[in-house]
Amino acid sequence: MLASQGPSNAQKSPGAMTMAMRTAPSPVGVKRALRVGVVRGGKIIDERIFRTPGTVRVGSAEANDLMLDHSSGVPRFALFERAGDRLFLRFSPEMQGRVGGAAGLASLDELRTSGRASAYQGVHRLRLDEHSRGKLVIGETTLLFQMVVPPPITPKPALPASARGGFVAAIDWLFTACVVCAYAGFFGGIVYLENADWPLASAMQNLSPDAVAEMIFSEPEPPPEPSVDRTPEPTTEPVATPTPEPMPERHARRTPRPHTSP
Repeated sequence: MLASQGPSNAQKSPGAMTMAMRTAPSPVGVKRALRVGVVRGGKIIDERIFRTPGTVRVGSAEANDLMLDHSSGVPRFALFERAGDRLFLRFSPEMQGRVGGAAGLASLDELRTSGRASAYQGVHRLRLDEHSRGKLVIGETTLLFQMVVPPPITPKPALPASARGGFVAAIDWLFTACVVCAYAGFFGGIVYLENADWPLASAMQNLSPDAVAEMIFSEPEPPPEPSVDRTPEPTTEPVATPTPEPMPERHARRTPRPHTSP
């Protein structure tokens, strides 16, 4: 009998679950932060701790603080709203779940009907205390929230001051000295070569200016000699033309020879 009554008494006692859901008392002077986890398919896919006061928005849009599945049909909804130093939970009639706190555990329907949650602009609002925690079901996504003592912010790892040093301590002086000496030698050699006045060799000094000029400048070729035209120039004096002598006439004819028969 006692064993059979145990589970029924535990189910009828909301205070036992409320005490189990309460967290440890917060240290003096430390404010609690809102911790929200997103559960989908039995797995926690996102978890956030909101340290600074502000409104927490959920929905399927990317601009929200917490992303919901598109099946929820909620593009953007202010789930947690802060007014001054008070934090309110806002829930619509489509949402299901339960909320526990200092006043006990209650479902969202009970909060609506009992008047603990006030109607405000088409939704209901419930003020949360430092021990509040709960579960909300929006479509296929489940949200778990609670007020917790925020963990200390882990500082970024940094080397000690003796190991950090500075810009001067990080310089490799041996490599820097080698580079400076190499560049100084290069530029010094270039300047020396540009300004050097090389003396002439002794053999060059013994040469006469004409010999030096012949070595430096090549002698130009002489111009070609003009060609001589051997055709006699015509004279202006008249030339006597010889008169031909008359040929003697031949009056005698040649007598034919007699024809002799064999």
